[in-house]
Amino acid sequence: MKAVLLAAGASSRMWPLATAKHKAFYEVCGKPLLLHTMENLAKSGVADQIILVDKRDSAAAKKAAAMAVGVTAEIVESCRHEGMGSELLGIKSNLPGKFVVASGHSVNAGDNYSSLKDIATSAAAFCAKQMSDVSDYGKVTFDPLGKVTSIEEKPKSPRAGFRIVSTYLLSKQFLSALEKQPAGHYSFEAALSELVAQGDVACVKVEGYQPTLKYPWQLLALKNFIMERALPDKPVIASGAQVDESAIISGRVYIAKGAKVMENAVIKGPAYVGEGAVVGTGALVRNYSCLESGAVAGFCTEVKNSLVSDSVHMHHCSVEDSIIGSNCRLAAFSVTANRRFDKENVKSDSKNGKKDTGLDFFGTVMAEGAWLGVNSSVMPGVKLGAGAGVMPNKIAYKDVLEGGKVE
Repeated sequence: MKAVLLAAGASSRMWPLATAKHKAFYEVCGKPLLLHTMENLAKSGVADQIILVDKRDSAAAKKAAAMAVGVTAEIVESCRHEGMGSELLGIKSNLPGKFVVASGHSVNAGDNYSSLKDIATSAAAFCAKQMSDVSDYGKVTFDPLGKVTSIEEKPKSPRAGFRIVSTYLLSKQFLSALEKQPAGHYSFEAALSELVAQGDVACVKVEGYQPTLKYPWQLLALKNFIMERALPDKPVIASGAQVDESAIISGRVYIAKGAKVMENAVIKGPAYVGEGAVVGTGALVRNYSCLESGAVAGFCTEVKNSLVSDSVHMHHCSVEDSIIGSNCRLAAFSVTANRRFDKENVKSDSKNGKKDTGLDFFGTVMAEGAWLGVNSSVMPGVKLGAGAGVMPNKIAYKDVLEGGKVE
């Protein structure tokens, strides 16, 4: 069996993330999401993989492929950008009679394939999950016997129902149907709908968390899912890490080689401290916090349920329920506010207006190189573009575009 992993194209709803690299290349627990996906597929017997990437991410994809255990990967640079269908037709000659297609961030794609392989007689098969709101997805409807009767992309009403999970088991028959469709962003979905009308599509209903990454705050849940799978049952300190004897470490914690945990620091798992990362004197890292390589949680910094990317520097600040991109700087007494006074869900601006994040605790998303000055704050759900910042003693009440400044 061969898999095609899609890690190319724009992800505009992920702003301020995914502008400098595809969303599949954000790292959690020391590995890009793409690598987690590749290895999960390999464990399910799908070791032969084609990785479709943008040219800018080709080097990163090759690095991931070199790290992947038990994987034989071919890196293909995308040049179409006209949707999934166009990408698949571009590599049609490389595909066998049956093949898996998954998003690069679908870190449980191998698990889903294991559910699909028993219904491989259909021209196309996929997983579906029941949700209260499927308006951002492809909605699947069934007849009383469980047979797929229709697929509707981004339905406006009713919102509740089953949505497609982005792991597919496809065939040459599907490619033939795809070739008949007019070129366009939704040719893949049109081909699926044609096969549904012919009664040649099967579906497996799945439960539990299924990775989705359409908006930046969804990276928090994906982080937690990966940490639940990747972290040890009790603290593990890798060889070469330095941990002061006064530090308190409890729960599911992994501290990588070259990391430093200083005097009176507290780490409460689940937590990950990456290679060369520093947890400073009196710092508190807790509740699903992930410090990637070279990140510094300096003196008396608190980090809770956050993804802190590589080379971030934080000093005496509070970062909660937030996503901090590479090379960000957070100065002393800066705060990412994460809770509304009325305890309602946090809303955040999107390309289609205010969006309910579904989270009652959500701080900020800071893209690469963003910064917070001394004693500055960011209100819940407010996001900072790459290189944007908040001057000392100022508060960001709305999103700040790339290179912008609150002053």
